[in-house]
Amino acid sequence: MKKNYLIILLFSWSLISCGDQFSYSQGEKMVTGTELRPKQSDGHTTVGNPNNYGYLTQYYPNPSIGELNIYTWNPEVSIEKVFILPGETTNMFESIEFENSRFSYLDTDIKEYSLISQEGEQGTDLKIDVHSLDEGFYKAVVYYNEGTREWFSFYKAYEQKTIEEWESELKGFFTP
Repeated sequence: MKKNYLIILLFSWSLISCGDQFSYSQGEKMVTGTELRPKQSDGHTTVGNPNNYGYLTQYYPNPSIGELNIYTWNPEVSIEKVFILPGETTNMFESIEFENSRFSYLDTDIKEYSLISQEGEQGTDLKIDVHSLDEGFYKAVVYYNEGTREWFSFYKAYEQKTIEEWESELKGFFTP
């Protein structure tokens, strides 16, 4: 009886302790929405329910045609590395508040599946060349010098459109 109880206890503990990490197939590629932003100083238009995480990272333009600008508003924090991963849209999480989630992504999966990576001390502003990416959704994972990381979803486009046109076109990915 004690042996069965110990096995159940260990199994339950392993589920709880590992439950807040996604593998690549579960997490990094999941795109539930995005924030459309044409310029740095502009506000954003939300499409879907973005599963972005963090408050230091800002990015523009979204959608991006050739260059994605990533910056932090905090001058005391530097971007250390950025990984761009392929995304896959889903509309299954419309009511989840992702900003309150504790999920994190596995570093090994991020490096393994990244399509673009920039590593080394980068500063507070960074430009990523996304010309080589196909049109579609992507995840960017940003690491900071003080040990934190954040992520966001963006759309790589082939043509320039207004934010209103993009909102109309992209919302179909996130509507049931």
